[in-house]
Amino acid sequence: GVQWLWIGCLLMILGCGIARAETCTPVANLSFCEEVGYATPLAPNVTAESLDDSAQQYYEALQGLLVRFDCGTFYSSWTCDECRQAYKRWICGITFPLCASTA
Repeated sequence: GVQWLWIGCLLMILGCGIARAETCTPVANLSFCEEVGYATPLAPNVTAESLDDSAQQYYEALQGLLVRFDCGTFYSSWTCDECRQAYKRWICGITFPLCASTA
């Protein structure tokens, strides 16, 4: 559940989503993953905008799940808003991994 969201964020921070520099493309000004402003690997014929749209669709699926809960009730250590923020960061981080320098 919620713990996996935080584990995903931790793995992203620790660098588990780092790609080699030769496949990197600068990405910025996305509508959903607006915090992305760095080089990330993009497959041929795949745009950053299409990946951004996919990330938003995954996020909206989580929103659908959260409506089943009374977010005014305290369930664990985190609120629904904190879950949303963590999930958005995580989904954007795995959708747009940071490229590492090969130098």
